[in-house]
Amino acid sequence: MTDAQGEMQAPVPPRRRSRTVLVAVLVISGLLLGCCLSVAVGIRWAKRNWFPAREDYAAIREPMIPSAKMIANGTGFSVSAAADGRLLAWTPTTSLESTSGFLGSMVSTPVVISPDRGWKAVTAGHYHAVALKADGTMWGWGGNGNGQVGDGTNVTRTTPVRIGEGNGWVEASAEGSHSVALRSDGTLWSWGVNDSGQLGSGDTTGADVPTRIGSAADWAHATSMPGGISAVKSDGSLWACGADADGLSWAGPSADKTLLTRIGTDSDWAAVAGAFALKRDGSLWTYPYVQGRWSGPATRGLPTRIGREAGFTSASTGAGQSVAVKSNGTLWAWGLMDEVFELLGAPAPVQVVGAEGGWASVAADPIGHTRNYAIKSDGSVWRVGFGKNHGFPQEGQAQPKSR
Repeated sequence: MTDAQGEMQAPVPPRRRSRTVLVAVLVISGLLLGCCLSVAVGIRWAKRNWFPAREDYAAIREPMIPSAKMIANGTGFSVSAAADGRLLAWTPTTSLESTSGFLGSMVSTPVVISPDRGWKAVTAGHYHAVALKADGTMWGWGGNGNGQVGDGTNVTRTTPVRIGEGNGWVEASAEGSHSVALRSDGTLWSWGVNDSGQLGSGDTTGADVPTRIGSAADWAHATSMPGGISAVKSDGSLWACGADADGLSWAGPSADKTLLTRIGTDSDWAAVAGAFALKRDGSLWTYPYVQGRWSGPATRGLPTRIGREAGFTSASTGAGQSVAVKSNGTLWAWGLMDEVFELLGAPAPVQVVGAEGGWASVAADPIGHTRNYAIKSDGSVWRVGFGKNHGFPQEGQAQPKSR
């Protein structure tokens, strides 16, 4: 071979070339291995210092909150149907605007919204709430700029006002600035903002009073979720309408987001709760990542199972964590950090133990992780949270079960 000046150069022996290539491969491999080890060490350090391990979940009794039948969390506020039948509300921060009409003043101690003793269920959106009485009447209050209170006005209501016609209301679910409710005759009704087709009315026009969805009268359960509604019929089929933050239909790419559309062909769905759907065997399934709330990964329009556990009866999606209860009264929790650091699979629920059994219902925090509430069958209210790295647990608190 020749150099740049045309002079002959001695060829590089094959053995030397092989050694050169081998050295280069070893150097590159070493660099890649070093990078991988650095990333692994960094992730392990971050997980230890910034995020709780699965076994860190614990529960602590909330003595300031009276015994409750049900709790719901809105944006910076919480409401409860107390065990004595009264309607209570509180906020743990000063982020709640007084104009929203919930408390009038910023207090963390629960205050009485209604002294009536007949309240049985509550649900909360961003700045409005809906409650049901034992006599089947439905009531709403709070911020009302999009008609989400459901009283036919846009006037903020500082106390509950009756909404909907007659009695017979058996379920209600609020989310954001829209709500959905179910009557005992199997009809489904919705109201509030409708920019994503979340009311299932076939258009994007909002409603300021509960308005019937379609003509079907065989609905069994319904729930509001960010930008949409999900519902189950008495035949076990699953339906959804509305769209996510990207404007994509919850029912799948080809679905009309303004109409309740059947999802898949399974007919063993039992209930829905926010971004969750439960099958009759108690297995827990989820829609995709929902506007900052973590429920688990999924293929759009086709819910994906969360973990391998079954027997769940109640579940709630939060901003960073989700909580659930099984039919045997055990309490379970999981969250976003499991997916961040366990890249090979979906986060799986982990049992929170130490206050064994007796758990009845849950309500996750939609904007943080300090208001993940769990209620026991005796009505006592507990807060579910992270472990020792985040102030949990202490002596007397429920301890988590290691996996």
